[in-house]
Amino acid sequence: MPIPDRLVAALADRYRIERELGAGGMATVYLAADLKHERKVAIKVLKPELAAVLGAERFVQEIKTTAALSHPHILPLFDSGEAGGFLYYVMPYIQGETIRERLNRETQLGVDEAVRITREIADALDYAHRAGVIHRDIKPENILLHDGRPMVMDFGIALAVSAAAGGRMTETGLSLGTPHYMSPEQATADKAITGRSDIYSLASVCYEMLTGEPPHMGNSAQQIIMKIIAEPVQPATALRKAVPPHVSAALGHALEKLPADRFDSAKAFAEALADVHFAEGARVVAATPLKRRGAVLALGATSTLLALLALAGWLRKPPAVERPVTKFIIDAQAMVEDVDVSPDGGFVLFGLQQLGVMRYRALDHDTLVPLPFQVIPPRITRDGRSLVGVTIMGDLITAGLPAGAPQVLARPGVGASAIPGNDGFVYLGLAGGGLGRIPESGGAIDTLIADSPSDARHEPLDVLPDGQTLLITRYRGFEDSLALFNIAKRAATPLFPAHRVQSARYMPPGYLLYNDGNQLVARPFNARTQTLGEGTIPIASGPQRRQLAFGVGGTTLAYATRGGGTGMLVLSDRQGNRRVLPNLPAGDYNSPKVSPDGQQIAVMHFAPTGERDLSVYRLPAGPLTKVTHTGDVLLEGWIGGGERVAYTRTGKVGDVFWRRADGSGEEQLLLHRDRIGSPTFFSDGRQVLYRDRNQLKLATVGADAETDRSVPGIRGVELTVSPNGRWLAFTQRDAGTQLYVQTLADSGWRQQVSLRSALDPRWSQDGRSLYFLDGANLMEATLSFDDEVRVSSLRTLPFYDQTGATWDVFPDGNQFVMTRQTDESGTRSGEVTVIANFDVLLARLARMPR
Repeated sequence: MPIPDRLVAALADRYRIERELGAGGMATVYLAADLKHERKVAIKVLKPELAAVLGAERFVQEIKTTAALSHPHILPLFDSGEAGGFLYYVMPYIQGETIRERLNRETQLGVDEAVRITREIADALDYAHRAGVIHRDIKPENILLHDGRPMVMDFGIALAVSAAAGGRMTETGLSLGTPHYMSPEQATADKAITGRSDIYSLASVCYEMLTGEPPHMGNSAQQIIMKIIAEPVQPATALRKAVPPHVSAALGHALEKLPADRFDSAKAFAEALADVHFAEGARVVAATPLKRRGAVLALGATSTLLALLALAGWLRKPPAVERPVTKFIIDAQAMVEDVDVSPDGGFVLFGLQQLGVMRYRALDHDTLVPLPFQVIPPRITRDGRSLVGVTIMGDLITAGLPAGAPQVLARPGVGASAIPGNDGFVYLGLAGGGLGRIPESGGAIDTLIADSPSDARHEPLDVLPDGQTLLITRYRGFEDSLALFNIAKRAATPLFPAHRVQSARYMPPGYLLYNDGNQLVARPFNARTQTLGEGTIPIASGPQRRQLAFGVGGTTLAYATRGGGTGMLVLSDRQGNRRVLPNLPAGDYNSPKVSPDGQQIAVMHFAPTGERDLSVYRLPAGPLTKVTHTGDVLLEGWIGGGERVAYTRTGKVGDVFWRRADGSGEEQLLLHRDRIGSPTFFSDGRQVLYRDRNQLKLATVGADAETDRSVPGIRGVELTVSPNGRWLAFTQRDAGTQLYVQTLADSGWRQQVSLRSALDPRWSQDGRSLYFLDGANLMEATLSFDDEVRVSSLRTLPFYDQTGATWDVFPDGNQFVMTRQTDESGTRSGEVTVIANFDVLLARLARMPR
C-alpha cells in the first residue's frame, strides 16, 4: 500500500518514512529514519477509524505510562503523539522475526528454547506488573526474537487504547486480546484484569511453542472463546512426549480458569518452569514417615493375602473359558483408505479418501472424532498416545491422539509410508527408493538402504516382536516381494513373492495378515525362527477385486474395503444438478482433468485386474479410450489444444511422456531430466515447471537441460500456472496449508487466497478465479488484477459431493467433474469392520478343514 502523503508531510521534520513493514488489525508499521538521532525506527500508526474514536489527547496521556518501562526483554517506547490527524508511537527498529513467524516456519520449538524464551518474557512481565502495567495482549505476534532473545512489543498499548476508548470499544471494531491467547476473564469482558491474565496468555504462547498449537482451537472466535471459558486444557505431555512433566504441570497451573488458581506472579511461573520437582509438588502430598511405614505394612499384608488367594485359586482352577469374539461395524461416513488399531485394541484410526480427512473412534464410544490433518497411511505408536505418517504434502509428522497438533519430523523427501518402531525410531521409505529411520523426536535421517536403480522402492510395514526385524515390501517393477530386514545387519531377506500385496502385519501368537488381491488372509508365521508355515486362512473379501485396508492392535482386527467396488465419473453444475457419465468400464477412477476445449476428460483408470493406466473419455457419452498400456503411469495434464496428454511413469523418474488422446501413435518423450517431480505445464504446452529435489525449475519443452532456470522464492507444492502464464498459484505450509498467488519473478510479494486451508488448486480458463478444496468444501476465489492480485470474493460451492476424492472444473466454469465409488449394491462404501479377540477366531479357523 502507498504511504499516505499526509503522514509523510506531518512527520517530515522528525522522521523520514522509507517503507511499510507490515499491517495488522490495529496499526500499520513503517520503517523510518529518526533524523535527530540518526537511527532506524519503527513507527506504528493507528488505523484512522480507531484514531477517530480514541481522540489524540486521551491516547497520548495514557500511553505515557508505558514510556518509563526499561527492561532487557521489553522493546522500549521512543516517542508517541498525533500528527496530521494520525496517532502514532515510535519504537526501535530491530531486525529479527516474531515468534509467530518462527512458528509458521518451524511449527514447534525445541523444549529448552521454548522454556527459556517463556522464562525471559515472564521476567519482563513481572517487572511491568510490579510497576503497575499489564500488557493485556501477549501473543506470538507481539514478541520479537532478536538473536534468539525475546523482546515484548506494544507493552501497554492495549491498555492505552482500552482506556482512551472508554466504553466505546465496539465503535472501533477492535477486540483487545487475540482469541487463542485470551484469558477467561478477558473472554468474558471482565473489567478487573490483573497480571494473572498476562500469565495465562504467556502460558498459551509457551504451550503453542511446545505443541504446535494454542491450548484451544476452533473454527471461529466464538468457538475458541467458549472453549477457553468451559473446556479444560489437554496436558502438553499428551501432545508432545518430550515435554518434561514439571513444565506441563506449570503450564496447567498457569492455564487455570480462575485467576486465583493461577500463579500469583509471573516470577513464580518462571520458577516453576525451571523446578523439576514442581510436577511432583503440584500433585502429590508427601506422606509422613509414620504414614509411609503404615503403607508398607499394609502392602505387605495385602500381598500375603493375595498370594494365599492365588494359591487357593490354582488348587481349584476351573476350566478355561474361551474369550468371546465380538464383531461390529463402524460407519466411517465416507470411503475408507487406511485403517489402524491402537496396540491395546481400545480405538481405531482411519484415513478417508476425502483429501485431508481422518477420524478417530474409541471402541467403547460411538463418537467419531475428526483429526485436523491426514497422513497416508496412519500408524499408531507403541504407547498408543500418538500417530506417525506422511502427509499429502510430503511431510513426515507425529501427533498426539486424539486431537494433538502435528509435529514435523522431516520435510518432503520421505517416501509414502512410515511406521513406529519400539526402539525410539520411526522407520520410513525414502523418496529415492531406499529405507531409513529417524528419531521419534526428530533429527537426521539414518539411511538403512541407499537409493539404488535396481531396487525401485522399499516400504516398511511392521516391526516383529524381537524389535530388530522389519517386515517390508520390495518393489522392483512387477517383481514385488515381502521381505524381512535385519536392522543391526542392515540386510534384507525375501520372504515370498507379493505381486498383489500392499500391506502386511504380524499378529500374535503367530500369523502374518496380508491382503492378497481382494482377500485378507492369514498365514502361519514363527516370529522366533522367522519361518512361514503352509497354507493360508481366508479372513474377508472385498468386492470386484478391491483390496482391503486393515489394522491390527493387540488381538483386535479392523478392516475396510479400500475405495469401494465400482467407480463413477459424475458431472455437476452450479445448481447441483448431477449426472453419472455412461459407458464406463468396471474399476475405479482418479485425477480427472478436463481438456481445454471441454470435450474430453483424461482420467486414471484402475482396472479390476490391478492395472493403472491413463484413459480418455469422450463427452457426452463416451467411449472411454485407453491411452497407455504399461500399468504404471501418472497423469500430469493436457498439452496443446487437447490433442495430447502428458504423463510420467513410476519406473522412470526423470522422464515426461505424451501420447495422442485417441490412443493412436507411439509414446513420445516430452522432457528428460535427471529428476522430475510434479511437472506443471503452461497452457501453451511449451514451458513446464518441475521440481529437481527441493528446487523449482522452469524448462522449455524440447530444449537442453542447460537452458533451464531456477525459480526462487517458492517453497510450496501443488503448483498451477494461470492461462496467461503470468501468475503462479501454489499451496504452502504456513499457519496450516494455505494457497498463495505470485508472479514467476521473485519480487518478494505474494497474495494469500485461502483463509483456513487449501488443497488441489485450479485456475479457471479466463484466469479470474481459483478453485480449491478447504477440508471437505470446494471453494471459489474471484480475483482482481492490476500490478498485483487481490481477492475480490471467496465463497463455498454448495454442490460439491464430499465423497468425491478428486475433481476438475470445465473451461466455462459452470460444470465440474468428480469421482465417486460405490459398492455392488450401489451404496457408498464407508464401513469399518472391527473384530475383538480376533486371535480366538483365527484359532478356530485354523482348526477347520480347508
